[in-house]
Amino acid sequence: MNDWLRGRHYMLLLGLAPVLHGCAVAPDSDTGRHWTDTASRMKRESTLRAAWRGRPYQSLIDAFGSPRMIMTVPGYRVVRTDVVVYGATDKASNCIDAFTVIWPGGEDEVTVTDYFCR
Repeated sequence: MNDWLRGRHYMLLLGLAPVLHGCAVAPDSDTGRHWTDTASRMKRESTLRAAWRGRPYQSLIDAFGSPRMIMTVPGYRVVRTDVVVYGATDKASNCIDAFTVIWPGGEDEVTVTDYFCR
């Protein structure tokens, strides 16, 4: 192979090295762990859904603290509905905890209606 082609091959390999390195994942990394614990995630979801459905929002704040994010569910609804996101609070399931709350009246009537593990 002449020097010109050898130099081109060398440059091509150097150019691909960062791309190939970026695709490599260390065997002990947590990449993908969020989706591998399906049984523990489903158990947490069913447990917390049963425990929190119908309870006052203030009880949720007392137990979990202030949420990381509150999102209003869009659309024309008779009752204001928000999704309250706490993030990953359980290391075993790696769930991102999120609760749906409704505002049927004043602030003292805000109620938890559902839980989601995402």
